[in-house]
Order: sequence, then structure tokens, then C-alpha cells
Amino acid sequence: MSETSVTPSPAQAPVGTQLQLRPESPRQRKRPRLAEFSYKGPYAYHVTIVTHARVPVFANPQEADSIVRHLIQTAEQQFSLHAYCLMPDHLHILLQGTAENSNLLQFVQRLKQLTGFGFKQRTGQTLWQQSFYDHALRKDEDLAQVAPYIFANPVEADLVTDGGLYPWSGGDYYPREPAADGAKAASLRASISSSEAYHDQPP
Repeated sequence: MSETSVTPSPAQAPVGTQLQLRPESPRQRKRPRLAEFSYKGPYAYHVTIVTHARVPVFANPQEADSIVRHLIQTAEQQFSLHAYCLMPDHLHILLQGTAENSNLLQFVQRLKQLTGFGFKQRTGQTLWQQSFYDHALRKDEDLAQVAPYIFANPVEADLVTDGGLYPWSGGDYYPREPAADGAKAASLRASISSSEAYHDQPP
């Protein structure tokens, strides 16, 4: 009798799993919570990627702009980008696969490789931590409820007083700023780069 693999439903998806993009040695490797879950398909995830040694690289507006541009370009191939927020030393992403072959692991790997290579060429430094954090949303979790948490990060870190004006947040659920506040949002780009108030931690 042949064996068949069963792809778990979103209600079975692993929560809070820390994934390694590079293989570990057999002695270091830990058994995944759900080894059969492939991270492929139309599932929704909250992903957090942290900079190497938590260096606040993205306090530099030019570096932040580059990451956001690559994020949007990489996600549009197989994912809906519902929300994102780039903090000085980490990136929050809320996204959902748009096809059966949407692969979260490949998405994160490609994003980190594209951005990390350019950063290494410019600075000689490593950009990202090797691992990343993900939370696969269950059926009873609402994307629209997770997004406000992501957009609140800059406010809680005292970078801005209005999350809708933070220059490096966006996505389908982003609270778009009024046109009259465009100049105010632009002026924040310079002030944020010199801010020392930063307290947010990844999940």
C-alpha cells in the first residue's frame, strides 16, 4: 500500500515556529512541530525577520527604502502583502499565498538573499539573522486583527505618534494617510533616522 502525504489545513498549521533557512548539523537539528507541513499553499503568515546582532540598519532611510522596494517586488509573485512594517532592526510581514505553489520558505530565502547580497556589497556586513520567526494563522484568526498590531509597532517604539504616518509601513490593510499629511509623513523620514527611542521586540 502506497503512502500519501496530507497537507494540513490552516487550523493545523504550526504556530510560533522558528525556521532555519540553512541546514543544521544532525546533532543541532530539532524535529519540527509539524514535520509534514510544507509551508506551501494559500496560507496566511505573520513573519518577523531580524537584523544580524539587532543592528538598527534601517534607521538609515536609504536602506529602509531598499528593503521595502524588494519586499513588494518579491511578494507580488506569489503572495498578497496584507501588511508590513520595517522597524530599525527588524521587519514584520503579514502575507498570504495566492496559489497552491506559494512557498513561504522560498519567499523569505529570496528576500533575504536579494537584500543581504546588496548590503554585503555596500558595507561588507551581514544584514540578517540566519533564522526567522513565523506564525501561521489559524482559521479563527482574522487578518484584519493582526494588521493593527503590526502598524502599532512604530507608535509603541515612540518613533511616531500616528502609525498611519510611518514611512515604512504598508500593505492592503494599511491606514492610508490623508493627502494633506503627506508633507508631515515625508518630514518624519529624517527625524526617525536619528531617533534613539526603540523598544519593540519580535514575538
